[in-house]
Amino acid sequence: MGGVTNSLAIKMLFRPYRAYYLGKWRIPFTPGLIPKRRGELAEQLGKLVVNHLLTAEGLQKKLENKMFVHEMTEWVQREVRKFLQSEETLSDVLASWTGVTRGKEKIQHILANWMCNRSEKIISELRTLPLNEIIPKPLAKKVDDLLPVMTQVFIEKGKEYFNSPEGIERLSNMVDRF
Repeated sequence: MGGVTNSLAIKMLFRPYRAYYLGKWRIPFTPGLIPKRRGELAEQLGKLVVNHLLTAEGLQKKLENKMFVHEMTEWVQREVRKFLQSEETLSDVLASWTGVTRGKEKIQHILANWMCNRSEKIISELRTLPLNEIIPKPLAKKVDDLLPVMTQVFIEKGKEYFNSPEGIERLSNMVDRF
């Protein structure tokens, strides 16, 4: 008799899943206790897991366990090998893992925005600094060494321009306006 009582008690905890009514009156013990208080039970189980089962100390012990670290390392290596040996493209992987399609375009867009914002920030930071603080010393030395050569090239190009028909015309227009 005790077994039948226990079986009935357990069934009453879980069943029925919803309330039954006769007219406007609810039939007693419907729904069962667990379906009736499912929200409260879920909240209490969540608190139990967070406060007692998944503690920071417990997770830290697990992560410091040499066997766990060894198993995780082997698993990651296997997965990376499978990934590297597959014929999937990065776009395929991105789409299968995240559901993101047109990943290449989105990544390019994100990178372009990031580069634009970053370059604007760098320019605003450097705008007030003198050039000798911005330009690296080896580059400044190279520019100083090339200045005589560059000056000679500018002079030659200037001579060529002012001896050309366009240069002569422009020079005469400047003189006339003066």
